[in-house]
Amino acid sequence: LAGAATLGTPIVAGLQNQNTVPMLQGAAATAALAFLCDAAMVAVAGVLRR
Repeated sequence: LAGAATLGTPIVAGLQNQNTVPMLQGAAATAALAFLCDAAMVAVAGVLRR
């Protein structure tokens, strides 16, 4: 993933080349970032409710 312009770049490259490794790397990084952002928003919402 180093050097990729966006997280979608390896996914698209994997689709174009029919190579699952870059697709899975990009998808895993995107999913991890989504879970991290969701957890951060839940934490902020918990703080704001107090």
